[in-house]
Amino acid sequence: MALSVMKQLLAIPEVDPNAQDSGGRTALSHAAEMHEVDAVRVLLEDKRVDVNLADKDGWTPMTWIAKKVKSYPWNYD
Repeated sequence: MALSVMKQLLAIPEVDPNAQDSGGRTALSHAAEMHEVDAVRVLLEDKRVDVNLADKDGWTPMTWIAKKVKSYPWNYD
């Protein structure tokens, strides 16, 4: 998803950034899994995003990030 579209959607009060798919995954957990650092940053800037919302397997977005930290060289520039 283009970051500009994500930002536009998050600017709409009725949009729930914690909406879950059939597996209980949120946009943040998908972005973390896919190593979409910029998308993760945009989502974390939204105060409504629940970083502790677990999916059906009990994984939170932060679990996905922790898993990926071991797999990818994250760049925090």
